[in-house]
Amino acid sequence: MTSWLVDTLLYTGVLIAVVLLLRRPVARTFGPKFAYALWALPALRLVLPPVVLPASMAPAEPVGSADAALALMAASDISPAALPVAEPAFQPADLLLPLWLAGAAAFLAWRIDTYLRMRRELLAEARPMGEVGSIRIVETPAVESPVAFGVFDKVVALPPRFMVMENRVARDLAIAHELEHHRGRDLAANFAAQLLLALHWFNPLAWLGWRAMRRDQEAACDARVLESRGHEVRAAYASVIAGFAAGP
Repeated sequence: MTSWLVDTLLYTGVLIAVVLLLRRPVARTFGPKFAYALWALPALRLVLPPVVLPASMAPAEPVGSADAALALMAASDISPAALPVAEPAFQPADLLLPLWLAGAAAFLAWRIDTYLRMRRELLAEARPMGEVGSIRIVETPAVESPVAFGVFDKVVALPPRFMVMENRVARDLAIAHELEHHRGRDLAANFAAQLLLALHWFNPLAWLGWRAMRRDQEAACDARVLESRGHEVRAAYASVIAGFAAGP
């Protein structure tokens, strides 16, 4: 188990760094959906077995036995006091693994508690506005712009009077974006990413990767919304995004 954890920590860290370097060139060349797909590489490492080197690359075992060593010592008049002293069974480094795992457990508990509190706040004064398939649409004063949340109980929360706003094109595009987060399983991906982030709770590179993944996720969601839309709708969508970006 320890070797799997250490192996996973090292390789996922390397993969996060690789994706951070490749995401922008890939987005420019192949589009934002491909850049977002790159983030599956560190996540897949969580379900793969440890990397095992070929036997030919393994270090050679020392030749000889304890009896041969004693015979050699007697022949060369080496006293037992001159032999290396065995290291103590417990080393301070042995505390690193429990501390690492305790930090990961505390991180997951914090993230789960934060999400559950956010969900309660968003639904506390929510008013049902309808459903789109299995996705509930509610209106709540707890948000200032549309927000998608929930993996099993899927919800899109809208600010008050959002459904009666004059610019219906902007309204529908903003809702379409949040619905696409559910349809594209982006929220499930965010939950899965917490396991990887928990292993790297102390690693600034992982936090940079998390923020970059969320930006790539939003860009990929935008691309999916606009795939079958015309030029006029694309221009209106850009205006919607700019309006939300300039908001509170």
